[in-house]
Amino acid sequence: MNDAQIKAYKVRLCREANPEKYKTYAKEWQKANRDKCKVYMHNYYQRNKPARIAAARAWQAANPEKFKAMLCKAYAKRKARLAALSNA
Repeated sequence: MNDAQIKAYKVRLCREANPEKYKTYAKEWQKANRDKCKVYMHNYYQRNKPARIAAARAWQAANPEKFKAMLCKAYAKRKARLAALSNA
C-alpha cells in the first residue's frame, strides 16, 4: 500500500466508527458548496447514463405488460392535463 491508500483506509475507518459525525459534516459541506455538488451530480449522471438506459431497456424487455401499462397511464395523465389546459 502506498501513502495515499493508507490515508484513505484510515479515513474510512474513522467514518465507519463515527457515521453520524461525518454525515452532518457532509451535509454542512454540501450546503456550503452547492455549485460543486451540482457539477459533481451532473457529471455523475452523465457518466452513468448508458448503464441506466441499458438497465431500463432490460426491465422494459423483461416486463412488457407493466411497461405498456405505465405508458398508457402516462398518456392518460398527459391527455387529461392538456384537456384541462384547453378548457381553462
